[in-house]
Amino acid sequence: MTLSIETRTLQVPVVRDGQAVGTLTLRPDDTAFLERFYALGQKLAARRGALGQAGTGAGGAPEQALAELARLCLGVRADIDEAFGPGTSSLVFGEEGCSPSALEQFFTGVAEVLKAERQALLGSYLDE
Repeated sequence: MTLSIETRTLQVPVVRDGQAVGTLTLRPDDTAFLERFYALGQKLAARRGALGQAGTGAGGAPEQALAELARLCLGVRADIDEAFGPGTSSLVFGEEGCSPSALEQFFTGVAEVLKAERQALLGSYLDE
């Protein structure tokens, strides 16, 4: 007897600054993965809140605001690697830093891919 289990994965090409840099693997059927991904939104909101509080307490010092933004990016990169696997943030953003715009593109892009895939998976179960 053989037990054969197929896990669905999506291979999404990653293009950074016009250059193909690799492939991001998403698992739309894996509820643990989905929970980790959607929890990233809550973590990001908490980090933004902390950034806002630190920015107002910095007395308008641009150096302090930039340092806080750098900490936010490092924290989000670590969160992404925890949710998607080691090295994901380097694949997506490069070896150093990231920008709020790049973070938005990443989260929006992944959410759109997962939403479309989940709708396709659940379509036969939903009344339309």
